[in-house]
Amino acid sequence: MLRPAAPSPGVRTRPKEFTFTLTSIQYGIMRHVVGDFCDALRPMRLPVKLGKFTRLLMKVLLRPLALAALCLYTLASHAETLPPHWRYVAKAQDMMYYLDTKDIEVRGQYLAYWTLVSFNHAKKFEQIKPYKSARILFYADCTAGMQDTKSVLQYDTVTGEGDAIWASHMDDEDLIAEPVKHGSINARLMAIACTTVLR
Repeated sequence: MLRPAAPSPGVRTRPKEFTFTLTSIQYGIMRHVVGDFCDALRPMRLPVKLGKFTRLLMKVLLRPLALAALCLYTLASHAETLPPHWRYVAKAQDMMYYLDTKDIEVRGQYLAYWTLVSFNHAKKFEQIKPYKSARILFYADCTAGMQDTKSVLQYDTVTGEGDAIWASHMDDEDLIAEPVKHGSINARLMAIACTTVLR
């Protein structure tokens, strides 16, 4: 019976290629936690020679942790592009929410504060040019837990800087404050703004 010839001394064999991919369940969990930033990281190939135990360890434990670290680093890098007065508050799907802690002031019976909604890809509203972020000016009644939108400005940068490509403003007499849904991102933004003023 013929057997495969052993490699000649001094000849290096090509290591096995270990496929570094997420299962559907793992990918679903990662996608739910950190969103679309992980899409480009799902297929990874690691051309190293690994033992069975090492491959099993990476597959079960290290692979999801490594991808989580890379994805969270991407989120942190995204936040670092903003000036320090923009405080990160929340993330929902592909949107990041920030509060401008520098420009919070009382205007008449309302507390006025700016928020920034930043997207990881360009959005398009009706027939307006695609935009990557929007700055929103809210007027809030902190005691009653109510607010209304005073202004909306859209930008082609994720930082809400430069010239606005579209803007909408509401006159003070047309403002109608409505209750903010408990537990919503808007409620969290308003709570932080109101707390900042009361300090």
